Amino acid sequence: RPYACTPGTYCLAGTGSNEVIEGEVSHAQFCAKGFFCEAASVSAKGSGPCPPGFICEKGTANPRPTPKGFFAEHSGTIEATACLPGFYAPTIENKDCYPCPP
Repeated sequence: RPYACTPGTYCLAGTGSNEVIEGEVSHAQFCAKGFFCEAASVSAKGSGPCPPGFICEKGTANPRPTPKGFFAEHSGTIEATACLPGFYAPTIENKDCYPCPP
């Protein structure tokens, strides 16, 4: 049975430590970029892809909402994209940007 790893990491069967040592399968590993891992995840894709409006860097436990002025249109986003000039994202968790009013 896999060791119960901490959020943001995963443990394969036979893992003996929740300390992360990258590349050592006997230790916990960080969750993959674009995915998030809740506690006790058993694969690099953990709890699934990061939802639209959120970003998930390597080792993410909880998807992080995009800040104002940025967006994440697709699931699995690693880094938020800034709105182009003439567009805005008024809140957090933006899936796209809106045209500025005239």
